[in-house]
Amino acid sequence: PAHIDAHGYVTLTGEGRYEEALDVVRRVTPFSGVLGRVCVHPCESNCTRRFVEQPISIAGLKRFLADTDRKNGEKKVAVAAEPKTAKVAIVGAGPAGLNCAYSLAKEGYGCTVFEKLPVAGGMLQVGIPDYRLDKKVLDYEIALVEDMGVEIKYNTEVGRSRQGFYSGGSEGARVSGCLSGNRRPFRCQIGNSRGREWSRNFQCCFFTGAESEEVFRRKRSHWQVNPW
Repeated sequence: PAHIDAHGYVTLTGEGRYEEALDVVRRVTPFSGVLGRVCVHPCESNCTRRFVEQPISIAGLKRFLADTDRKNGEKKVAVAAEPKTAKVAIVGAGPAGLNCAYSLAKEGYGCTVFEKLPVAGGMLQVGIPDYRLDKKVLDYEIALVEDMGVEIKYNTEVGRSRQGFYSGGSEGARVSGCLSGNRRPFRCQIGNSRGREWSRNFQCCFFTGAESEEVFRRKRSHWQVNPW
């Protein structure tokens, strides 16, 4: 769905040209290591290679390329475009907002991302458990975006803290990075009160110091995790 050139990086990986293969992925997104760990890769079920032996594990290849990059010295993303005078304000440092900033930074735009939480990554950071996504991998790939000149302003809720948003001199496009998902209720205890809140609010409890209790509707054996 992100239109990453799978044929390109699969071929280059098969030839042992790992840096070039990773560059193909990074034409579109900095999150090769993240995708290699959390993507459920439904496209592999339609891989034509299944008629010969078995589908090519493109998710596994993305993870391999990202891990090889970190092992060999962590290659940065170069910005070849001429710097633009226009600035862009992006609301939300989740995967959509960060990928938007990444794409715009590659085109030479100065980007400022305004994030409500004290951390970047959205649900990748506060919604996916560590056994599914190593946060060191996520933090490294977020740092790739920041190293391109993207500024992330944390603890800034747009709509309540307008001063930081408008005083930054941002003009042109205002891009909204939104998070979506099923709203399944859980029990959350904050202080002496107990009530039913939505799951995305539960993530904030980790940062406010509240005592929380999550209710999962399946058994532990149903937790999704790749065997590798």
